[in-house]
Amino acid sequence: MTACPDDETLATLLEDRLDAPTREAVERHVAACPSCLDVVAAALPARAAPAGPRRVPLPAAGLAAAAGLALVVGTGLGYLGARTALERTGDVVAAAVGEALGVPLAVGGAGVSVTRDLRTVRLRLRAVELGPGARADAIEVALAASSLTAERPTIERLRLERPELRIAVAAEPLGGHGWTRLLAGPPVELVDAVLIVDLGPDGTLRLEGVSGTVLPSAAGAAVALVGRAAGAVVGVRGTIEREPRPRFALTIGGEGLAAEALPAVGARGRGRLDLTLTVRGPLAAPRVAGRARLSGASLTGWNPLAGAAVTADDPGAAAAIGALGRRDLAVDTLELAFTARPGAWRVTRARLVHGASVTSLTLARGPGGRLAGRGTIGVADAAAGAVRFVVGGTTAAPTITARPTGEG
Repeated sequence: MTACPDDETLATLLEDRLDAPTREAVERHVAACPSCLDVVAAALPARAAPAGPRRVPLPAAGLAAAAGLALVVGTGLGYLGARTALERTGDVVAAAVGEALGVPLAVGGAGVSVTRDLRTVRLRLRAVELGPGARADAIEVALAASSLTAERPTIERLRLERPELRIAVAAEPLGGHGWTRLLAGPPVELVDAVLIVDLGPDGTLRLEGVSGTVLPSAAGAAVALVGRAAGAVVGVRGTIEREPRPRFALTIGGEGLAAEALPAVGARGRGRLDLTLTVRGPLAAPRVAGRARLSGASLTGWNPLAGAAVTADDPGAAAAIGALGRRDLAVDTLELAFTARPGAWRVTRARLVHGASVTSLTLARGPGGRLAGRGTIGVADAAAGAVRFVVGGTTAAPTITARPTGEG
């Protein structure tokens, strides 16, 4: 059929009184013709929306287009049957999206379109509330057209536009409820998101302009996100596995971060931080390894050697070592390579530069807070020109002892 059917033919279509060949030709035309869609949409009866936040009212023109689509791709229902399927799709799709995201869902409005190949229905949910304190400007839901008549339509992909999401890490164990359900749902794309991560006693991290994907698999999900935090670009990439046991394999990096804007730092430090972290292993006891470079820094209350008891024969050496035991540190640059796991950490390399003083050391904290380390301080006023030292004691009572010149 090339010419538009007259109004009487369209009315007969809605009354389901056309013979099969004519009905098929008219339905195909209506599905592809904007003018006829408008006519059919205007003739559709109004439907009262039941109370409740999950209701997603679909626009009438969208219903007409999608109903014609459902027929063309092979549901075999005819126009009225396909239209009925789309009407009930509006009632269940919000619940399905909420289930996929693992949060309650409330929607302010919706629109619908179809792809050129007539295989996918795109449902655009607007002004979406995603549980307490979370929202999105829009969520685009890609639905398999062939699933419109199923009890639960198949969600092929979710696209969250400008969402603001709040994540409480300590309160959301992997495999439980909340945003961790993203690992088991359809592919998700984030566009210009705000992520507010509650780290418990360590504070809150706010990431803005976050874009990227979460691509679930049978075992977990691949994550690739880029955003801004603490005044710099931050990237997160890797995998999170759910089976057989929850495990991480993530790399997190950023350059030029404002240290004072990071959780657990705040007023206790300032400077510019370049950081690369890898997080691997089981969720219950992840291992963290990383490299950091802090420049123009002052640190308050961060020194594990603060208040250390110093033993040194040379006055210059004693003064240099004593500076390592200050509660507050000021450095031109501080470079670290480190590893950490629950209850223990190790600095495999540290280099502190402050004026003419250069300190290199290794340091580890073990069970019971015990400290072990060694290093060298290059100072001009010490008799040997450079001071070697060993670290011992505990984090509550550290000790620093100068080593005789020439000792290995």
